[in-house]
Formats: sequence, structure tokens, C-alpha cells
Amino acid sequence: MAVLIRPYNAFLLTLPFLLYYAVKIIRDLKKNLKNATAFVLITLVFLSVLLIYNQMTNGHPLRMGYLVSYGEEHSLGFGRAGYTSIPHTPFLGTLRIGESLGAINKYLFGWPLSSFLALLPLLWITTANKENRKKIMLLAAGFFSMIVGWYFYWGTHVFIGARMFFEVIPILFLLSAHGISELPALVSRKFGKLNQLKAKKITTGVLVILVAYAFFIRFPAWIWPSDTEWYYKRFTNNFAGATPKIHHTLNSIPLERSLIIMKLLYHPFESFPNGWWSSGFLYDDPFLQGNIIYANDKGKNNIKLFQCFPEREIYFYLGTLEKGMLISLKKDGDNILYGEPISLDKNGKKYIELINNPKKFFKVYSSDFGNFIDNVYEKNNFSDIDVSRLIELGSFSKKNRNYEEAVFYFEAALQIEKHPEIRFKILNKLFSCYLKTGKKYEAKIIAERFKDITKEKFYNLFPEKGF
Repeated sequence: MAVLIRPYNAFLLTLPFLLYYAVKIIRDLKKNLKNATAFVLITLVFLSVLLIYNQMTNGHPLRMGYLVSYGEEHSLGFGRAGYTSIPHTPFLGTLRIGESLGAINKYLFGWPLSSFLALLPLLWITTANKENRKKIMLLAAGFFSMIVGWYFYWGTHVFIGARMFFEVIPILFLLSAHGISELPALVSRKFGKLNQLKAKKITTGVLVILVAYAFFIRFPAWIWPSDTEWYYKRFTNNFAGATPKIHHTLNSIPLERSLIIMKLLYHPFESFPNGWWSSGFLYDDPFLQGNIIYANDKGKNNIKLFQCFPEREIYFYLGTLEKGMLISLKKDGDNILYGEPISLDKNGKKYIELINNPKKFFKVYSSDFGNFIDNVYEKNNFSDIDVSRLIELGSFSKKNRNYEEAVFYFEAALQIEKHPEIRFKILNKLFSCYLKTGKKYEAKIIAERFKDITKEKFYNLFPEKGF
């Protein structure tokens, strides 16, 4: 079953165990023949499912759908760049493995100093009994097999921890347990005055302190960080840019047999430009038979959805993960007509705010800014205004030395955008515009935050302005 989910990981993790048991079986083939036969047959059943599926969908039993969708650049081996612009090299392989081990070290148990502390007693492996030594070495082989395998892959990036190494977590648990069980004997031998019972009590006390530190200090700081609004850093804040609140809100409206086109106002990801509609996609059933189904905004090509789903009412969701506009759409020849926004009185933790005016996406902190927003929507189609468009218009105004107008464009974009890298770029532009307009105090605040950009403290610079 692991092969069906992640074939490469399954192969890497099990390779040392397969070799070990193969040797064991060969040594006493007569005794182990039934077990070996059963294992091989069951494995062939699942492998056959994968191979047949690949043949039917991808034209070759060994060709994975991932490569069909994204191309050979996403495969294993040096020289492949995948989503990145840099071909994979031995140096990058070493760097990525190092980052992953660093993430495991930091995040696995949440202990101070290192999550590998419990492995240190295993360095004195000669002190363990023979059976334990064999288990420890076999488990460690599974871990090192994964490290060697991922060395050749361009995409071993740290995301939600060392994601490519999640399968080795049980191995690390078991190795840590072995290390802890060996520790009292090692301590009592090192310090003659301590018997094993006292050593066990000390070990238990240290473990209690480490676990308490993890649960009361480390984990809360990671789950509820106070210095960021970025969805990929706050596990409790629409993690990874997905929320159930949009669906809960729209599902509470009597929308019969509807298709909802989703457009989020945030700047698209460079490597995953279609990712922002995941809040809708996660509620689409495989056969698209649900009462409400969701589609990704495709601009002018949205007209084709009327042909694909003639039996459904079609709506347009424009907004953020906290508030949005829901508008009914009608087809008029080759054009789409927008109806009036649908309002909703419901509120609470399960719902987002449905607004009837795009101006309400912004915090209108002054009459000048309010007039500016009105002017933006008078000159542009409301569905075209998003962070990317605001940055584009602001850059155009800056180029034409209309710095006051550029300031408003960049401030409007910052009220919506959450990605720290995008915010940094916008703030950089805003900084120069503040200087050009004589707003030295505001420019100084941005400069102070830029002193250490590694901390990504690009939020709540001007709460009174909404960013």
C-alpha cells in the first residue's frame, strides 16, 4: 500500500529490511517458504494495481502520472530543475539533505538543543546486547537509505518540516526509545555511585522536563507565531491558504446545483499559480456531482464553463480567505454578465463576511485613500483588481513620478497580501515612494524592519492603515 502512495519512499525505506529478510529466508528456505511466498504474492497484487493503472492512464506501466503532468524535469537525478530555475547538483543535494536533517533535529520532539539527544547513547553501540545491536543497525540502515535516495532529488525542500522524511519518523521513535533504554546502564557505569535505579529516575526527570518544554514553549511558538500573518507559518490561521469557512458560508445559502468560480485576490505563487482556490477544490467530489462544485478562475475562458455545466447556476467568488463577494453570472453571447452581489447576515467563527462593495476589501483610513479606491474601481473592471494588478498600477504610477498615487496603490496591495516575500517587494517600492513624498517617518519605520529581513517582520507596520 505504501508503494501505491509513494513508491520511491517505500522502496528506500524497506530496502535494508528486504535485504535482511531475504538473507534470513535463503538461510532456511524450507522453513520460511510459505511466509516468503505469501509476501511476494501480496506485494505483486499491489504492484500490479500500480502498473496497470500507469499503463491505462500514462501509456506505460513504469511511467508515473506525476511525470506526465509536470514533465521529465521533475524526475530524479542531477541536472533536473523541477519547479526551481537551478538544475540539481551534488552540492544542492548535500544542502537539501542538511536542511532536512536540521528540520528533523529542530521539530521532531521540540526539545531544546536537539531532537537527536536520545540517539547519543547509541554511539556506544558496543555496550548494547547483541539482539539490540542488530535491531539498531537495521533501523538506522532504513534511515540512511532514505538520506541516500533523496540526495538525488531536486525537490527535497523543507515544508511543514522535513516532508520527504516523514516515513522515517517511526524509525526515529524506535531508535530514540533504544537510546533512552540504554542510557541508565551507561550512566551507572560511568558514575559508579549511581545505580541503575537512580539513573532511570534521573532519565525520567530529564524526559519530563524536555517534553514539558516542547508542549508549553516550543510547540505553541510554532503553531501560534505572533510575528507573522503568513498562512504557511501559522498552523491555526487558514494553513497553506485553505479555509473551510468559504464553503460553510456558501453552503448556508440556498444555492441549488451551483458552480462557483473562485478568484482570490492574493498574488499568485511563482511555482503554484493556481493554488489559491484550494479552499474550493478540497470540497469538489471526484465526479463533480455535489450540490456546490468549485472551479478556478480562468479570466475570459470562464465563458466555457457555461457550456460544460449548462444545468448549473454559475457564481463568481471574488475575495480573500476572510471576506468576499458572491455574484451570479449569466451568459450573453460571448460575454459574461455580472449580477448583484449576494449578501448574508450570518456571522461567527464558521463563516466569512460576504460584502456587496469591493471597496470594503480595504481599510479606508482617510478620505483621500477612500476617493482613490473609488477611482480605481471606476476606471477598472472590479474583477480585475487584485494584488498583482495593484502592484502593476503602482509601479506604472511610480515610473511616471506620480508618487502620491503609487503610495496608495502599494498600501492597498499590502492590506490584502500576506506572502512575506511579496510584502517585502511591495514595501521596498513603498519605501522609495514615501521618501519622494516627504514621508520620512513612514520610510524610517520600513527601514527599521528591513534591518534584519531574515526575521520577515513585514506585518503590522502601520495598523492604522491596515497593514
